[in-house]
Amino acid sequence: KSCDQLAMVQSWDDVPVERREAPAVSDTTAKAETRVEFVFDVARLGNRMLFGVILGGACGTAYGATDAIRAHGLSAVIDAGKVRNTALQCRMGMVVFGGFFAAFQGVKYVAVTARGVHDPANTVGALAVAAAPLGLSPVTRVYAPVSSRFRAPPPKKTLQP
Repeated sequence: KSCDQLAMVQSWDDVPVERREAPAVSDTTAKAETRVEFVFDVARLGNRMLFGVILGGACGTAYGATDAIRAHGLSAVIDAGKVRNTALQCRMGMVVFGGFFAAFQGVKYVAVTARGVHDPANTVGALAVAAAPLGLSPVTRVYAPVSSRFRAPPPKKTLQP
């Protein structure tokens, strides 16, 4: 292949890349150089964010249901209040987790295509950007246990003799 020919391939995480191969070298031990360029695609960004909404929504619903069952306990008596509260917890978990996962997937995809490299720094940056809004509200703060690590620990109680 010559330098002008482009081959479109898929990488392991489905980010489209263009590979350009340098002209073959006469030396048999030398290999052709390959340069990877990440291409931004709005449709692919939408697909990644939709994936985040679906996966996050499912995880959030399960988290909300588990949280509600822990709060009510397992009992034979099921009343309308428990059902309503469980539905509210499931809906809240679905919205928060779905939004978080969608933001994470979108920011990570934009970071990969903007930086031109796929490394852990993109994941850490996307996590920081997507998790930041969770700490703003006391309601969503319970869904971000990581945020508790950034606060100062409570003072230790000492026993006075």
